[in-house]
Amino acid sequence: MRSAALALPLALLLGSGCIVLDDPDWVGQPAGDDDDDSTAAVEPCSDPDDPASWLVEPPDEWVVAAKFLRPDGTDVQNLMITLCASSCYNEPTNCEGVVYFPVAGTGVYVLEPLFALDQEFDRWARSYDFVAYAEGQGELDLTATPYTIPLAEEIEPIGTGEQERVFASGLQVRFDADAVTLPFGPEIGTLGAVEIPPERFPTGGLRGWTPMRVWALAVWEMEIDEPVGFQVMAPLTEAVPEGNEVTWLIAHYDYGIVEGSFEAFPAEVAADRMSISTPAAQGIPRSTMWIAATRAPESR
Repeated sequence: MRSAALALPLALLLGSGCIVLDDPDWVGQPAGDDDDDSTAAVEPCSDPDDPASWLVEPPDEWVVAAKFLRPDGTDVQNLMITLCASSCYNEPTNCEGVVYFPVAGTGVYVLEPLFALDQEFDRWARSYDFVAYAEGQGELDLTATPYTIPLAEEIEPIGTGEQERVFASGLQVRFDADAVTLPFGPEIGTLGAVEIPPERFPTGGLRGWTPMRVWALAVWEMEIDEPVGFQVMAPLTEAVPEGNEVTWLIAHYDYGIVEGSFEAFPAEVAADRMSISTPAAQGIPRSTMWIAATRAPESR
């Protein structure tokens, strides 16, 4: 995660007005004991017998804390996480997979990783949650319910021209591969999807929407500027209640990590109310985490 490839987004961060904190204490810390004149840097989190290589203590002041795991349950260490709404705050996870944000104003934030683990952009899928925070409410500790970063097993090159994918979960995606723009990072366009289980659905700040099924996609943040976008059909596990509206929810941060967006896109429910799809002329404009959601009229 610390390759020269990060120079562009870091330069954007420094010029964007976002809050960028000093490097953690372990950066550049010499290895060995006091008698060792080695100038080699300690690799963070690398030696369980050397507490000097571990960054685990919370800062003196923080307002939001969250924890991130790999699919195998191990901690995600030293991964930059963003908390993004009208302003974005960016902090790394420590050696226990915990990230602390020292500031946040009132708003509904998108909490998500800023980069792909190990630079494997084709497999690590976009996953996020919505965090509602009111300035002055005190510490909001979300570490009791860690976020597992999803790994997409079903991936294929995007190819050229009109494409169609049907994933094992039943999710169907059609798109024009020639209209796709790749984000920073990946060199080859691929598309993969992994379903997020109900126990890991986003919970806060959903504006009355209830997720029905959720998928995370890789490569994330691929864009299709055409209005048709990604044409998507999602089978449901139960019928949409009569009278409820449906939508596709997505979230993303603007290039430069200046501001985050939480958007609801049009959706149509099938006659049997057991699936939803994007309208023919207005698909989803990017690959990220797609939430098929419903809302009762009184929840608006």
